[in-house]
Amino acid sequence: MDTDYINKAKTITTFEKAELKERLLMNVLRLDMNNIEIYTRPGCGYCTHAKRLLTSKDLAFTEYDVYQHPEKISEMRSRTKGRTYPQLFINDQAVGGFENLLQLEKQNRLSSETPNETK
Repeated sequence: MDTDYINKAKTITTFEKAELKERLLMNVLRLDMNNIEIYTRPGCGYCTHAKRLLTSKDLAFTEYDVYQHPEKISEMRSRTKGRTYPQLFINDQAVGGFENLLQLEKQNRLSSETPNETK
């Protein structure tokens, strides 16, 4: 085993770990936007905005309306600590709510096309 690699891994700061986690998540999200799930509830303006944004990007998604399918509430809670609506998942990774989705859009990370190059 390469001890230099192990020693370098031990010296990663908390900030670097968080940054690395963010970069890995962004790369996963950029590679494949084919598996998008969104938990919604009726009368939720943020849910409507999230669905419109995904639709405007030609991104297909599976919607789980928790009022029509109450069993989806416990499923959602087992997948994320988020308790507000909508809750989004891309490739089984919890993304968060509409604000998080909007942040991905502002970073040009929402696309139905696979990027040629990742940063």
